[in-house]
Amino acid sequence: MKKCIVVVALLLMAGCSAGPQQAHKQKQDLSLDNETAKFSYALGLDIGHSLKRIGSRIDREAFEAGVADVLGGTPPKIDPKEATEVKRTVFKRQQEKLLAERKVQGEKNRK
Repeated sequence: MKKCIVVVALLLMAGCSAGPQQAHKQKQDLSLDNETAKFSYALGLDIGHSLKRIGSRIDREAFEAGVADVLGGTPPKIDPKEATEVKRTVFKRQQEKLLAERKVQGEKNRK
């Protein structure tokens, strides 16, 4: 999962490094005429679907800043322990929500 997030971040950074209009033009001009480009695009699709399934809102600016800090060797803006804890908290909350939804659906099915 961690590797997937890094790949997504790289793709987002590539698309966002230019101005909004340039980024849109880059998407339109995207050439998938070789195996590397197609593979990269396919990975982007997989990662995008994975992030969508997570269901949590992602602040793209903060996400991109985190990737840029790691790749640039900049010290993180939050402590790694805090980062781990906030991820754990968000994932736990999402899991609890999913379990509650499944419980409600199970009760409906029993009736």
